[in-house]
This record gives sequence, structure tokens and C-alpha cells, in this order.
Amino acid sequence: MAEESDAADGGVAVQLIDGEGEFAGEGAERFMAAAGVAGCGLSYAVVSIMGPQSSGKSTLLNQLFGTNFREMDAFRGRSQTTKGIWIARCVGVEPCTVVLDLEGTDGRERGEDDTAFEKQSSLFALAISDIVLINMWCHDIGREQAANKPLLKTVFQTPLEHLEPVLREDIQKIWNSVAKPEAHKDTPISEFFNEWLDLESAVQSGPVPGFGKKLGYIVDVHLQEYDKEAVYFDEAVRKGKRQHLESRIMN
Repeated sequence: MAEESDAADGGVAVQLIDGEGEFAGEGAERFMAAAGVAGCGLSYAVVSIMGPQSSGKSTLLNQLFGTNFREMDAFRGRSQTTKGIWIARCVGVEPCTVVLDLEGTDGRERGEDDTAFEKQSSLFALAISDIVLINMWCHDIGREQAANKPLLKTVFQTPLEHLEPVLREDIQKIWNSVAKPEAHKDTPISEFFNEWLDLESAVQSGPVPGFGKKLGYIVDVHLQEYDKEAVYFDEAVRKGKRQHLESRIMN
């Protein structure tokens, strides 16, 4: 079970993902409500930090953002202080900003061969953060392992040729397992993404009968999906983004 502090005000850190990689859904929802993040709509930023174990990441965040991430006791020697990923709201920073404190890399607790969690947590941080801080010892710059070069290579490269077949296979498995209307029991999922592609191909050879009606239908369907997804966001932001979306579509 994820840990959290008794207090619920700004700066208090809550464990978002434990050392085994389990996401604390209930703890995250309580944090969002207690720290006031849930009421920020889209007006918030996410900052995360990664780097070697015992390099002062938590201390740096506490000094910069007024948070209370647990810090290492130097008199007890170097040891793992942060396990998993912790989250806290910055104090006195506007717009609303939350910070993620990641478990340090290259720690002896996980051993030299167990780097899966390091890579997964780093990719998670990159996916959701507006800013990623990479902390490292000055004397390690220019070195291979100590400067985390293997990890940085992993998180900054995007092997799309390897990712695409895996993603397609996973999506197809999901489609195969869900209940489907009788008319689409044997329809491959790819068919639902060919409506626009068919139109785009057809217009290259001349006028398409009913083009306006078909295109209007596609636009209406997806704008309705936008309305469903955005219903709980701030009304002014929602309308402004919708107008921008419509403008982009028409262009």
C-alpha cells in the first residue's frame, strides 16, 4: 500500500507508485483533492527529477519548491531514501505545479542487473512532465555508468519501428476481448480508422459523391467525442479549445 503523510496541505509528499511499480490510484485521488490540484482544470504543470541515488534530488526539490520529500541522513551513509515515485504540490508557485521525485538510479538495493524499474519510471516521467530535471554529480560528467548514459540513451530514443507492432498487437487483443455489435463481430479494428483515408484517396481522382455530407459526419462525430471528454473542464477553456479545434479541422 502506498504511503502518505497525515497532513493534506501543500508540499506534503504522497507515494504515487510504490517500489514494486504499483500505482496508488486511491492515494492519487486523495492527493489531487487535498492539494487542490483537481480544481485546476488544465492550468497546471508537472516537473520531475531523475538521477543517481543519494545525489540530492529530494533536497533540491524541497529547497526549490517548498515540498517535504524525505531526505537522506548523511551521517548514516548513502542509502536508498526514495522508493518508487512520490508526488507533491509546489508551495507558493503559480500556476499550480506538482513535482515528481523519482527513485534514484544505480542503487545497490536493486542490484546491478535490475534496471527495468529505472527505465519504466523514467519513461513515465517523460510522458507526463512539462519539465524533467536530470541531476548528477559534477565529477561524474563524462563517465559512462556513473553519469547514467545507458539510462539516458534508453529514455531519449524512440524506436517506433519496434513499438508499432507491439502497440497494434495489444490494441487488437483488446478489440478481440470486448463485446461487439453483431454487425462488427468479425470486423478488424483497423477498419474503423479507414473512413477518412478512403475519402482522402478518392478525392485524388475527382469529385466524390456526397463528399460534404460524409466529411460533415466525420467532423460531427469527433466533435461530439471532444464534448464528452472535455465536459468536466473549465467552460472558458473548453470552448476556446473547441473553437481552435474546429478552426484546425476546417483549415
